[in-house]
Amino acid sequence: MNHATRLLLLLIASIAPTAYSTNVTLSSDLSDFELRQDTDPFSPDHLNITTQSFSATTADVWNDGDSQYRVIEEFDLTPLLAAGDQITSATLSMTRNFSIYPGSSVQLHGFSTSRATLLSNDNPAALAAYNAPSMLLASAFAANVAPNPPTETFTVDITSFLQARYADIVANPAAPYIALRLDPQTGGTDVRFDSANTLTGLAPQLNVTVVPEPSILGISILSGLALLSRRRSAF
Repeated sequence: MNHATRLLLLLIASIAPTAYSTNVTLSSDLSDFELRQDTDPFSPDHLNITTQSFSATTADVWNDGDSQYRVIEEFDLTPLLAAGDQITSATLSMTRNFSIYPGSSVQLHGFSTSRATLLSNDNPAALAAYNAPSMLLASAFAANVAPNPPTETFTVDITSFLQARYADIVANPAAPYIALRLDPQTGGTDVRFDSANTLTGLAPQLNVTVVPEPSILGISILSGLALLSRRRSAF
């Protein structure tokens, strides 16, 4: 192997991961919704859970001591399957458009299994999902939120969580949905995020970088080298 070929190999090895990576942005599904629970022990509806309609333009995380609103955000990862088999980075971004209490904070949880269907706000399974164990992704996703506008966008790295869920989806493409849950961290919480139904264009988003399997990259590089070798032989 001559010096030129060695340099070519080093060049291809250095640029291949970048050249083959794909950045994909996914908006949350229109079926994101709130789960509202009355926590007042003296209320006749104590611990009764209801849900908001799909058409709400905000997803409210709320805790006033008497009731709690938690938010379910769902994403369809099917578009990632065409881009690659491995996730190298992933962030969640959500935009707050209103809040009342100063110092409000929101926890972010991720459901530990992928789903074959979207949750439904009139489906009893939603209540089971609400109470299901989940992985804590960020103890304070939106921390110390200031009251009232201006609009503020919060972003958190969820790479490890999404890598685990995506591996399940690659193995079982028939279950391509993931769900995230936003919980009020403390009493006196009122943080209203733009939902998937927002009219402002600021729906919750996943920003994901995907690459093919290393073996696929290797095959592509070897193919390129073989082509260059044939061209050299022709001269």
